[in-house]
Amino acid sequence: VMSRVPYGADNPNNSEKPSYFVLKIRDTDRQSDPRELIVPGHERTQDITGLKEGTKYDIELYGLISGRRSQPINAVATTEADTRVY
Repeated sequence: VMSRVPYGADNPNNSEKPSYFVLKIRDTDRQSDPRELIVPGHERTQDITGLKEGTKYDIELYGLISGRRSQPINAVATTEADTRVY
């Protein structure tokens, strides 16, 4: 299963852009190891592959700006269940 995660960190009061983003994802039942993706600062979406169908995930996203970590953004998302008929 693959999901696309859109995000943005543009702040009109600050002209500094993140050097990169850190995207952490883990299933809420803690059945698998957490994953951490490093995403270039100019990217605004990220495809995440290898997710389990019908599974709820905790997601944390933060940026690094001038070597400092931004406030994290946290979310919960659920992948779609397999609805194919066999």
